[in-house]
Amino acid sequence: MNSTLKYIFHFTFIILVQVLILQNINIPIGSFTLSIFVFPLVIILLPFELENYLALLFAFALGLITDMFYNSPGVFASASVFAAFIRPLILSLNEPKTGYGRDNAPLISSMGLVWFLKYSVPIVLAFILFYCLVEVFAFSRFGVALLEVVISLPISMVFVVLYVLILNPKL
Repeated sequence: MNSTLKYIFHFTFIILVQVLILQNINIPIGSFTLSIFVFPLVIILLPFELENYLALLFAFALGLITDMFYNSPGVFASASVFAAFIRPLILSLNEPKTGYGRDNAPLISSMGLVWFLKYSVPIVLAFILFYCLVEVFAFSRFGVALLEVVISLPISMVFVVLYVLILNPKL
């Protein structure tokens, strides 16, 4: 199977998990409901050599698709574009001295767990922070949004790392 079909399979699977399973997990915590996000993994798994404008367009399209399932007017799309926008910065900050190489993929199996966490945590954090702030859209609930980020980030990262470890997508 060529790499494009592998990407399509994994991205479709990740989106289906997000919209069919994780969307229906509602755990009330105080004044908000805990959200688990594996959706940023779609942006994390994009190839190193993908042009930035293509990553932004791809993130926007996938965000809109997810917004349709969540019935949210552009919240996923905007958070996805923001995560894709900061991705090149995160990649450059974590670039190995030897560079990324053409055969490497942004996976634990090819880059190591420490590198993967240094790369994926800021992207997931940016996605969740942007998502929560846009969803709340009021300074009076800013503290609630930050609390949701603090609680959602570690739980979402567990799901992201488990997906990559268990399914080990060879992209």
